[in-house]
Amino acid sequence: MIDMVKNNHSNRSGYIEMITNYFSHLKEIPYQKINETFISGEAFNLKLSLKLYYSEFKNLDEIDDYLFIPYDFNQKERDLIKRLMGAKLYSAHLNYFYGIVVENAIREILRLEIEKKRSFHDYDNYSEINDKVFSLIYGKKNKDLWSEFCTYERLGSKSYYVPSKIYPLEYDSFTYWLSKKRIKSCAPELNASLISRGLNYLERIGIKNELY
Repeated sequence: MIDMVKNNHSNRSGYIEMITNYFSHLKEIPYQKINETFISGEAFNLKLSLKLYYSEFKNLDEIDDYLFIPYDFNQKERDLIKRLMGAKLYSAHLNYFYGIVVENAIREILRLEIEKKRSFHDYDNYSEINDKVFSLIYGKKNKDLWSEFCTYERLGSKSYYVPSKIYPLEYDSFTYWLSKKRIKSCAPELNASLISRGLNYLERIGIKNELY
């Protein structure tokens, strides 16, 4: 399989083969290995799942190229992958896409709008802008939301301790939690508008038909 990846570098057919090979052997994969890539038991991280599956290889550089370079899959390819995934897993994949990828896109749109009003990229005040974005979308600053997330989702009864370090998977969990929080407090029309803007942003940066 690793030879296939090398021979098909920057060729999406190699990526499709890697994905179809994975899902064709899904029943043989230990449940725990798949479960590790779920966020809150609801959102399936396809790319992480692929990487864990192929972790037996010594060199993952070529596979990383596939996972981190956007691919514009056509409808036939998407239909094939959807069929191989099955309805339940594909639904969880969509939860990840809308609850994490699109949610991040919504925040990025607002951040860019704030910077545009200031007429420059204000890197020195990134935290300030970030807090404003979070306040506009979720009603609280980033740190306060992180504290709330830790209290109710991460730490259970250990609410006295709010860790300062966030790991990638944990940040995905935080973002997914925020997306559900936003949907509950957001009017349906506004929610639909924000999602539409997020999807348009992803299309503009060239990952409209990407898989996550």
